[in-house]
Amino acid sequence: MHPIGAVRHVGRRLGTLLLALLATCTLVTVGTRPAHAETTEQYLRLTWDLTNLDAEGAGQEREDRYRRFVNQLREAAASPMAGVDTEDMFDTPRGTRTNRVVEVSIWTINGRGERGIHHILYFSLDDMYLRGFTINSVNYQFRDDSYAFPLADQVRRARNLPTAPLFHQIYEGNYNELDGQTTRGRMPYTARAMRDRLRELGNFTYDSRYNYRRQLAYIIGATAEAARFGWIRNRIAAVLNHGYDSSDGSYPDSLGDFGVGLQTQWSALSRVAHRTTGGGTSNPVYVDGRAYSNISQIRLGTGGVPPLVPFLALRFHKP
Repeated sequence: MHPIGAVRHVGRRLGTLLLALLATCTLVTVGTRPAHAETTEQYLRLTWDLTNLDAEGAGQEREDRYRRFVNQLREAAASPMAGVDTEDMFDTPRGTRTNRVVEVSIWTINGRGERGIHHILYFSLDDMYLRGFTINSVNYQFRDDSYAFPLADQVRRARNLPTAPLFHQIYEGNYNELDGQTTRGRMPYTARAMRDRLRELGNFTYDSRYNYRRQLAYIIGATAEAARFGWIRNRIAAVLNHGYDSSDGSYPDSLGDFGVGLQTQWSALSRVAHRTTGGGTSNPVYVDGRAYSNISQIRLGTGGVPPLVPFLALRFHKP
């Protein structure tokens, strides 16, 4: 055989073997469930594209984009729940007070037709609570933010800034402060309504801060709460697509009392999931009059209650 031909022949064989090896590795990677899915990054950036809220015929695209974003947000914090052999039950990070942050940049088209990032949200990956936000390049932080590492310093490090940016301290970030009358349960999540709430929030200033508390509660519902509860994610995704949720006979366009109840019972529902894993028992938790007393009800909706999965449980909930 000619020397050059021999080299080419060997090269082709090596190439074939290499491709086979890569294919095998790919199959192993895809087929194996990660043992520890939460991010190890101290500061993670995500993007939520809402520039199609006014687009005609874009319902399915809006739903798909929204589901992808919420799944990314949940996966950043989630680890598979111990003792549960399913892919729809998760826990918040394994460590306490890891002080990791996820920054969510929201792309929108404002009232002047300008496309850009007009809102930035900062969540703690320890518990998926909103710590602060940026509106039109001005930073704000809830005054009850008590994590070990100041948010301003974390932003400085992530962006390689010479000094920490100023975050104006505002009110507390709990629902009693933001929406004590639970009006968020009646606020629709249609594309036009979400566009309007974001544009309203775009007028946020320190002096007008008390005028926009319910809009903040509304956005928390579409982000952190949707990452915790698949039921909330599914409701909002359907409404963004069709203008209503056809899985409910009343064709709602909002979260209603049940959705608000989920938001306020997250810790208690997490306790039910953990205590009943492996056949344990727990006192029931009532959400809008419906009782959840075991993990099967959370997963499968047995006993006449809606399933909540994917469910991101608070690992270190109150006993």
